[in-house]
Amino acid sequence: MRSPMQQSLMKDQLTLYVFVSVLFVVGVVFGVLLVGALTFDQQQNLAGDVQQLVQRIQEGMGADGSESFWERVFFSCQMAHPHLGARVDGGGDAARACA
Repeated sequence: MRSPMQQSLMKDQLTLYVFVSVLFVVGVVFGVLLVGALTFDQQQNLAGDVQQLVQRIQEGMGADGSESFWERVFFSCQMAHPHLGARVDGGGDAARACA
């Protein structure tokens, strides 16, 4: 049996649990709807990216935070400036190309 203190704590936090659960479900539903609206090529690209992410997680993402940072900079540059994609190769070049 639960102690009165545990029951009181659960009761106080119930609203938060319900809110977070509803928010999660709404996010899943919108995610499914948006993925369904993608073109076939976009779905293929997304599937490839997810597969690459799963492989990295299984292999261990590595402890080098700077590598991850530069990959994000490179990706952001590609999204913001698609015409720079061929010239940007990560590292310091990514920061200079994005500027």
